[in-house]
Amino acid sequence: TIEAARGAGGDHLVIDRNSGSIKVASTADSAAAFAAAPQRTMSAHGIMGIVNLLRGPYLVLITGREVAGTI
Repeated sequence: TIEAARGAGGDHLVIDRNSGSIKVASTADSAAAFAAAPQRTMSAHGIMGIVNLLRGPYLVLITGREVAGTI
């Protein structure tokens, strides 16, 4: 389960590793998903996609950023 740190209004992204399904759910709909302690917590600035490797699918995240310019 991926939860936004701010600005998502209580919605989060749920990725089922077994079926490969991806859906947006509200925290109220899946309170049981947050009952267990997460295996790993990290900050990410975005999601690039999912890569299928030999050991299974992996989520590719953007974990760093720097200002390159302004518009």
